[in-house]
Amino acid sequence: GQPQEALQRLQRAERLAPGERDVRYWLANACRVTGQADRARRSLRDLLDERPGDLDASFALAFLLRDAGAPGDAAEVLLQASRQAGVSAHQLLQIAGFLRDGNQFAAAIEVCEKAARLQPDQADLQFKLARLYLATGAFERSLDALRRTLELQPSTGPAWVALAQQRTFTSADDSEFRRIEAAASRPMGREADMCIAFAHGKALDDLGRWPQAWAQYRKGNALMEKVVQVLGPNRDVVVVYKGVNRETYSCAPVCNPTITLGDFQQFFAQNLAQTAARSAQAIAIGNPR
Repeated sequence: GQPQEALQRLQRAERLAPGERDVRYWLANACRVTGQADRARRSLRDLLDERPGDLDASFALAFLLRDAGAPGDAAEVLLQASRQAGVSAHQLLQIAGFLRDGNQFAAAIEVCEKAARLQPDQADLQFKLARLYLATGAFERSLDALRRTLELQPSTGPAWVALAQQRTFTSADDSEFRRIEAAASRPMGREADMCIAFAHGKALDDLGRWPQAWAQYRKGNALMEKVVQVLGPNRDVVVVYKGVNRETYSCAPVCNPTITLGDFQQFFAQNLAQTAARSAQAIAIGNPR
């Protein structure tokens, strides 16, 4: 099958160029998808011993460890990667996302806090931190991060909803209530206005102002019918879900399959085989016998 073919091609490429990083990296991935987890783990750890800042190898090892039922070990691999010099805020967010998805919230917070220090004016980073703090029961820290989010970008609609949900309002003089009420009085865009309407409705509900609360809920529901949002990891990448199976394509501008850890295994293996063929051909051209 395709994974075995990829493995054989990469093994030949490794014999021709045993020190080539890309060949070793893809060979480790080929070992992983053909069930040779121990060999893949050893190969990836060898790569990281030589190049501790190799983020792709760190992610590959982390996926392997998580799939093997060792999420703590996977988290430690990526924490080490996050502490390397020169890691960017974007890379830190990738790491934090993996850690969050594996319920490694404390580790995700450490990484996300580092990203926030690199980019202190990014509202979305503060909002990510707010949700992570909430997941660990750090309610005051979560509220502080929500406040920073809204100071930096008042149109961050979901932050208004989160702020209202994390508070129980008992007085119209509450500073957070007045803040939500003021936001409800000025347009911020359809999605933000929808979220603020729901937040305002919840706050009014807490105060027992039910007719006003229902009016806000109706406003939010009316806006929700008109809001459609398309999200992607970045503008050049398209992620397609077929049921629970994920496929990733690079579109710059023509869309082609790309090898992304976490994709559906058959899709991953097919593209790995194609990459192996190209790598082996390039090595053979450069090392004629």
